[in-house]
This record gives sequence, C-alpha cells and structure tokens, in this order.
Amino acid sequence: MPGPIRSIFCPANQWTQVEWTVNLPFLIRRWNAPGTTVRWRWFSSGPPWYWEGTFAGSACITFGPGFYTSLEFNPTTPVTVTWEPC
Repeated sequence: MPGPIRSIFCPANQWTQVEWTVNLPFLIRRWNAPGTTVRWRWFSSGPPWYWEGTFAGSACITFGPGFYTSLEFNPTTPVTVTWEPC
C-alpha cells in the first residue's frame, strides 16, 4: 500500500510525486528542501481537489480529508527532499 516517503530526489524544473496517501482524515508534514525554492501542488478526491504553492527551504503542508491525495514538487535546483511530522 502506498505510504509516506522519508526522502526522495527531485530533479530541477520537473514535477516529481513525493507523497501519495489513501483514506487519511488530515495529514500535516514539514517538508525540507535545503537551498532551493520548491513549487508544490496536490490533487485530491475531496475538496479542495487542487491546491498549489511555493516554499523556500522548508514548509508545513496540510492534506485535507479524501479518499486519496497526491503531492508533487518542482524545485528550482536538484535536491533531496525529506519530511518529518510538523
């Protein structure tokens, strides 16, 4: 079953899926991408169905309730992204 990823390499200027969750009521994670700016977007089965934003270095991103949620990152430079509880 898909679940949390503790670290993943993200190439520059390319969307990379970093998280895919199923049946979670709410989820909050602190994402760390040192030394770069990251555009992010998520798609979900429940409202809101799409959300996007930008962060530099680290940020807490909240997933709303839904059957599934997919989170993708697009950094300005290549980076290994890590996460931890927020």
